[in-house]
Amino acid sequence: MLTVGLDLEQVSVDFSFGDFAGLVAGDLGYSCRVLAQLRLEQPDLGQPEE
Repeated sequence: MLTVGLDLEQVSVDFSFGDFAGLVAGDLGYSCRVLAQLRLEQPDLGQPEE
């Protein structure tokens, strides 16, 4: 399996590619996965200090 990812302050992207042949009864063969995450909070607006 090959995995490549990019993680920045407000966005993350991950790409995976692999051969899943024989893993289950209905062989999947080659497959890929793309995961994207966007963080909407702003770093300056954290919880107030006590």
